[in-house]
Amino acid sequence: LPIFYHFQSKQSVFEEYREYLSGATVERIKHVKEHLLQDMTQRTNLKELALEHDLSLTQLKDGFRQVYGESPYAYLRNYKMHQAAQLLRQTDHKISEVALMMGYENPSKFSEAFYAVMGCKPNAYRKSQFPPRSLVSTFCYPALLHLTLLRYSDLIQEVKKHRQTGADGHFV
Repeated sequence: LPIFYHFQSKQSVFEEYREYLSGATVERIKHVKEHLLQDMTQRTNLKELALEHDLSLTQLKDGFRQVYGESPYAYLRNYKMHQAAQLLRQTDHKISEVALMMGYENPSKFSEAFYAVMGCKPNAYRKSQFPPRSLVSTFCYPALLHLTLLRYSDLIQEVKKHRQTGADGHFV
């Protein structure tokens, strides 16, 4: 039930502030996204980015949220953490090395950001071999919410369908 209210509140807030964006503005915002993702290790100044793409700071922030559903910095952080998750799964790089690749000089700050997005620490994520074979898992559950494009009702059906409790009491 709390998840339902979370999605419902996000949807109503998003719809409330929805404005028309011209095709040219949408294209500029897409270029901003590409610019953000080109060099993820550098801290980006949104004012400079807005000027570079002929947008006001407000147009950039509001338009980015309208096109991608979150602020530029939130989008970038989520993208970085999902890239980091892939590296943790597919390589033997140390967590501190992955942190540096994602632009974090401090592994603790990286770990905090990873936890905020993925719902578990990088070490636990690597050990879990997430994503599990079943679609739904409460281990790193917030990551599932970022990855799924299912409607709320579909998500609930999937949770019910795949809900099985393991020996340690966690869902598998």
